[in-house]
Amino acid sequence: MKLDDLTIKSTKEIIGLIENEIQRKESYEDASQLFCEKIFNLFGESVLLVRVFLSVPFEELPEKNKVFVNNLLGAKSNLLKPETKILSLIGTKGVLPEWNSRLKSKGHVGIPLISRDFIHEIPMMDRVLNQIGVSFGDDRNRASQDKSFSGLFYVKDSKSEVDELGRHVIANQKFV
Repeated sequence: MKLDDLTIKSTKEIIGLIENEIQRKESYEDASQLFCEKIFNLFGESVLLVRVFLSVPFEELPEKNKVFVNNLLGAKSNLLKPETKILSLIGTKGVLPEWNSRLKSKGHVGIPLISRDFIHEIPMMDRVLNQIGVSFGDDRNRASQDKSFSGLFYVKDSKSEVDELGRHVIANQKFV
């Protein structure tokens, strides 16, 4: 099935099929991985990669993820606070073997939501957060800490889609 073929009725049917299995999982990670696998298998004709991220305060991350986030920020790591939200990869399924385990991710283990300017440097994450309506507030220093957010991010043509600055939304073009 292709994503373009979805209707409200078929979407509700798919949700019903997946929801029962997901509810039996004991962790967000297990449920998210199953979700990614099911969606990838259902829409394999038009989907190359399915991922689920969970927003987690920095202080609650596993140590390995904290190290990744600190390394990603480099000199900006002083901007991290214990309550800073981190978009943490918890489920992934794709056409390449390394896309089938969150533990194998090289660049998306955790994306710190420290500022709109920082996120704007990462074209794909910038587009994701804009599409799902994440607000950084007037001070632009951090994503809203008291509000949850969720949504769907879809890139129709990963080879040609660019942002307002002309950058590829999927920056690493060797994968597309």
